[in-house]
Amino acid sequence: MNKLANILTYPACCLLLACQASQAGDLASATIPAAEVARLQIESSGKVVLGKKVTDSLGEHVLLLTEKPVASANGRIEHIELVATYYDQAGSKWAPAWTVKDGVDCPELDSAASFFAGATTITDLDKDGKAEVTVAYKTFCGGGIDPSIVKVILRQGKQKFAIRGESLIKFKGQEPMGGTNKPDKALLDADKAVFKRHMDKVWQQVYVERNDG
Repeated sequence: MNKLANILTYPACCLLLACQASQAGDLASATIPAAEVARLQIESSGKVVLGKKVTDSLGEHVLLLTEKPVASANGRIEHIELVATYYDQAGSKWAPAWTVKDGVDCPELDSAASFFAGATTITDLDKDGKAEVTVAYKTFCGGGIDPSIVKVILRQGKQKFAIRGESLIKFKGQEPMGGTNKPDKALLDADKAVFKRHMDKVWQQVYVERNDG
C-alpha cells in the first residue's frame, strides 16, 4: 500500500461512523489530521482549517479549506483570502477539480473572514453516487457592529448553488439586524428542492452571529 493510501485509510471506527452517516444522506468521508495534510504534497496557500477525504462513485477526493490573512504595511490585517479546493486523485498525485474563492480587502477598515468548518458536509442527496460538498463562511468589512456577509455554497462537479445573506445580530430591547438571505434562482426548481432543504439547514447552523436578547 503506498504512502497516500496509508494516509487516507479509514480506521475501523471511522468506517462505522461513515456507514451510519450515509443512512442519513451523508457520503463516506473522513477528516484528515492537520499533521498529515502536508504529507499529501498538495500545494496550497494559507492555513488549512479543514481537510477531508471523500470517496464516491468517481473515486477518491480531498477537500481542503484554507484561510490566508495578509497584513498591510501598517501591520493591520486588511486582506483575508478564503479558498475551498476539491481535488481528484490522479495516480499518486491530486489534481484540482474545482475551487471556491472569496475573501475581503478592507484598507483602513475592520476585516474578518472565516469558514464555518464544523458546518462542512459531504452528501449524496440526489442519490447519484457523486459527492455534493457544502461549505459555509462569513466575511466582514466595515466599522462598528454590523452584520457579516454569510454564504452557504453547495458544489457537485461543475454545478454550484449558493444561499447568500447576512448574519443575525440581536441586542436586548432592540430590533434585530440582518438575518435575511436569498437563494440562487436555480434552487427554487423542484428538482433542486433536496439541495435547498439541506442548505437551509446549514444556514440555520451558522447565520446567528450574536444574540444578547
